Amino acid sequence: MSNLKKPSKEFEEAVIDLGSILIDCQLCGRNHFGSDEQALIDYIGKEEYNALLKNAKENPDKYVQHDTEMVSWGNIDGNRLLLVANAINWLNMRRLSGIIDIL
Repeated sequence: MSNLKKPSKEFEEAVIDLGSILIDCQLCGRNHFGSDEQALIDYIGKEEYNALLKNAKENPDKYVQHDTEMVSWGNIDGNRLLLVANAINWLNMRRLSGIIDIL
């Protein structure tokens, strides 16, 4: 991990970091959702929650359930994207920030 570049201050300020239990990532095209069943039911309703779980089972490349209550997301150039849902995504965010800094 020591070879990962720290995000620039400009990058961190440009990305609005918010949390949600369900997001549609416009970078990867997948729906990411947390593991808090009651919060999801309160947010989208029981029928939609059951449909979400069914879709996740039938289309695991399009629907991703994370083992966290919430997923962190932000905006880059007007596009909503997943930032952190677990350690792997945290590492990907650090790599992405290095690429953007180069651009």
